Amino acid sequence: MDAIGADTGRMKPGRDGNWPCSSAGSKSEDGQALYSARLRRRVVALATSAAVAFSAVFLAVVGPQVDWRYMWVREHCAREWIWEISSAQYQSQAEVPENTSRKPNASGRFGFFSEIAHLLRKPASGWRYANCICRTQDLCSVFSQPKHGRVALNGYIFELWLPAKEGGWVNEGDVANGREIDLEKCRTEWLIYAWPESLGQSGKQAYFMHGGSVGADLFRCHRNHRYGGENGPSPGVSGFMFGEQGPRIANGEVDVLGDMWVLVGC
Repeated sequence: MDAIGADTGRMKPGRDGNWPCSSAGSKSEDGQALYSARLRRRVVALATSAAVAFSAVFLAVVGPQVDWRYMWVREHCAREWIWEISSAQYQSQAEVPENTSRKPNASGRFGFFSEIAHLLRKPASGWRYANCICRTQDLCSVFSQPKHGRVALNGYIFELWLPAKEGGWVNEGDVANGREIDLEKCRTEWLIYAWPESLGQSGKQAYFMHGGSVGADLFRCHRNHRYGGENGPSPGVSGFMFGEQGPRIANGEVDVLGDMWVLVGC
């Protein structure tokens, strides 16, 4: 016996100085490696099956409620309509003679949706899907019939505010209930807010524009989690900060309600 001692029965090095291989140990290691490989495959298969099942359940429950394809299109159209409203508002203000005090029209409104609706046109969008939505709407008829000062259009709610005579802001619903507007300030100042009818389903972004004598910029609420449905922005508060010099737009800053507003495109 070269490798195994007769007296002890223990393994010894051979004549070449090398220890003999154990075939049993080699088979054990191969079996363990095969078992580990099979276990990994089973874990991956179970994880994949769980992910597929979760996706199926999620789409079955949430999918019918969310128009994923057109959510970003609604947001795009909402921005275009805000710009169109802004243009119509400036055009309406330009028609007011500087040397006269214009009186409210027969319906008791001045510069609200009902008055500027005839100036609204369908925004010219170069996006194929945006055209599919925009072309189906008659903006003049939709905006001429606001409900409580608000207009709902393709998943978004729009609200136009004018300066109040006693301070603050009023919409068409407020005027119908007896509040008065400041005729002088209405020549140059106004607010437009737009937010989704169903937050996270018809849209995610909330927008606001403050019109003034030097023009207007469009802002969006960064990571909007507040405004949706009946819960609309507070006029003159949402998107504003207050300091010693009075209110100012929270451009890239947090407003008094804790929301950050940034210029559209940022």
